[in-house]
Amino acid sequence: MDSLISCAQAQGLDTLSQQHVPAIILMEQAACRMGQVMERDGRIGKDDAILFLVGPGNNGGDALALARSLACDGYSNLRVLCMESRSELCRIQSEAITDFPIHRILLDRADEAIDFSQVIVDGLFGVGLNRPVEGVAKRWIERANANTRAWKVAIDLPSGIGDGIPVSALSFHADVTYTMGLAKSCMFHPATCASCGREIVVLNPSFPPRFIEACPSVGSWESIVSAVEPPLRLDAFKNSRGSVAIFAGSRQYSGAARLSSQAAFHAGSGLVTLFADRDSYPVAVTASGLSVMVRHEEEDFDLSRFDAILAGPGWGAGREALLRRILESGKPVVVDADGLTALANLVRDGYRPHCPMVLTPHVGELSRLSSALLGQDIVHDTPQALFSGITRLATQLGAVVVLKSAVNQIVEEGRMAFLDCKNPAIAVAGSGDVLAGIILCLLGQKLEPFEAALQGCRLHQWKGKLLGAGGYFTSQELEECL
Repeated sequence: MDSLISCAQAQGLDTLSQQHVPAIILMEQAACRMGQVMERDGRIGKDDAILFLVGPGNNGGDALALARSLACDGYSNLRVLCMESRSELCRIQSEAITDFPIHRILLDRADEAIDFSQVIVDGLFGVGLNRPVEGVAKRWIERANANTRAWKVAIDLPSGIGDGIPVSALSFHADVTYTMGLAKSCMFHPATCASCGREIVVLNPSFPPRFIEACPSVGSWESIVSAVEPPLRLDAFKNSRGSVAIFAGSRQYSGAARLSSQAAFHAGSGLVTLFADRDSYPVAVTASGLSVMVRHEEEDFDLSRFDAILAGPGWGAGREALLRRILESGKPVVVDADGLTALANLVRDGYRPHCPMVLTPHVGELSRLSSALLGQDIVHDTPQALFSGITRLATQLGAVVVLKSAVNQIVEEGRMAFLDCKNPAIAVAGSGDVLAGIILCLLGQKLEPFEAALQGCRLHQWKGKLLGAGGYFTSQELEECL
């Protein structure tokens, strides 16, 4: 687990560090560390055409220092495309490359230089950018993004991404981002994470470690490597492994009920009961497997005997009364898919649930949920709007909110975790039903809602990574892999 900080906190960390370590040393150390990692990874060759996009501030200074560092290591085809320097450090670095084999590209040759580069390093803007990129920098970024053959590197943050910058704005599309001190939270928005590349590498440019440790964080950056399937106790029996209920499925969407119920079983639940409506009951009986008990939703059921409940996958519309009855059981509840729409309608009409809840919206569902409950689409605005909005949503509902996307975001009042997944193979119909079943299982085994959500996301992504290594897969294969 690592901490994530805002851009403002990153600037504060840099300013504080400069009171103890000269800024030019921090810049030199950042360049040396980036050069070492680039060479270690074997992604650059001594003769590669490497182009540095140099901005007017200290991010541009970092790029120039990196170019000089590589020149000292024998790289012979280094070129810089520079905006006019506005910071003292950038001016110093610009003068320092004069006697090195680094070619300055004329502005009227920019397009040609970008098109024929094999490696492009983005040093245009760092954490200080607070508006969309425009002018010559915008043109360079558009041209660099169009060069799909080049390996692209971002220094600290891909230019165009920031806490308060709309996520629809143009940004540099990196293959890897070398970020300084701590990773920045704006890298983990569903709409910006791809611009950071498959890998984010955190480097310390000689920031005093105690300053990094003391820096206030936005949330935690979690890894799926720690995903484990808890071993069963030798004296375990079906009731001790959790008895869970699932209200899911309809005539149109029968697969969701099957996937979520089987996922709960394969994740470790001892007893799984599926409640189906009159239309979907015959399909549920035949398709849900011999181990799942299927009951009519219309029966006079007793929810007190269950350890946790899942509501919503494949439901369709008009389930508000049923959801309210489920929530009033007081049991821990996972609300997914159409259950989220029903919940938004209940809350909008003044109802407030008072039970442990885990909500599992995807991006579209969170957009609709936040618009209904907060009067704001928090997804398609800025990273700052998403992170503050999802916290308000979790606080108002007294729930854990799990945003499902290329980055899983798990949020409750006072706590936020980011799970950096970047596994497009898991983006398939039914994958969310499987995740809901996994979280339900863990809730039924008495994990606290936040931990159940986090561990459930880890397990879901871990299995998806294993399957993804072999190519595409279906949600049924994902569920069976559990």
